[in-house]
Amino acid sequence: MMERGTWAQVSSKWPPRPTTGWDHWIRRDENSGGLECVVPEVPRTRHVATHGTNVGAAEQKKLARFEFAAWPPSRGAGSGGQGGFGDVSYLLRPVFDAALVQAIRRAPRVQVRDAVAGSGAAQRNGPVVVLYTREEYGQVARQLSLGFADGPRATHHGVIFARTRRGNSDAHQGGGGQGGGGHSRGTPLSKVASEGDRVLLVDRRRAAALLLEAGGARAETEAWRPSAKARRVTAPRGASCDAVCRRAGLRCDPKELEFANDCASLRAHFPCEGGCGHQVGDEIPAYVPDRQAATFGQCLVTDQRMPRCGASHRSTSRLCVCL
Repeated sequence: MMERGTWAQVSSKWPPRPTTGWDHWIRRDENSGGLECVVPEVPRTRHVATHGTNVGAAEQKKLARFEFAAWPPSRGAGSGGQGGFGDVSYLLRPVFDAALVQAIRRAPRVQVRDAVAGSGAAQRNGPVVVLYTREEYGQVARQLSLGFADGPRATHHGVIFARTRRGNSDAHQGGGGQGGGGHSRGTPLSKVASEGDRVLLVDRRRAAALLLEAGGARAETEAWRPSAKARRVTAPRGASCDAVCRRAGLRCDPKELEFANDCASLRAHFPCEGGCGHQVGDEIPAYVPDRQAATFGQCLVTDQRMPRCGASHRSTSRLCVCL
């Protein structure tokens, strides 16, 4: 369900074919309009069926472990007319992002195993930072029992707010976003800063600007940025990036490919007349010039598979990064 005004904003670019999952599609920043989930901190959908396209008995068992908000927003005395949430000015983006930079600057860096066990620097009172890349996300998510290990969800500028229960590996993350939109920043960072079970998962690529703003001697090594020598090249339909870069006397670097895995980069090189959608494929990011394909005219990004230099598909034209 969505309000009429929201539908008016997204209906004109809603993907016409079911091959682009609407849930992945609407979480992209360019489609969500940068809106973020505030309440509840952990938005979930409870599936009532045990059989379906994406939900079976095994999936239901996994979903049953998830936490759900059981409390209604209070409207009692002292609510200040704001539904019981009090002063929510901390949610203003400049205020929140400034506090997030401070939290990243002050929090010790730990390994996932220490964050789960509460050992090492994770024994202190306050949040800890676990740095990760999308290549590593599946392993990190499984260790923290985040539930969805296929790709980052609930990110805010590349940061996931997770909470781990010390003594076991059960954790949850706020928000419902993936990649770009649908983030959660409903918990005041002043509160997060005093909670010892908080883990800030910080993506070295997507959160590079935050890491650099946080500063310190470690910032330059923590933040991953595109190489100054990188060249973005469009590949002919059906060609791999290895082949395209080799013909140019260069080489494809898989680490650099991920920096081009976004809609803005694709739109700078392809018409994307069918919009920008999410798919799963080793050759993504790519454009689909094949008129017989269900995704014809779309630019494709992915959060569930890392792009490979040697991959190709007969229906797509890749966006390559060569060094």
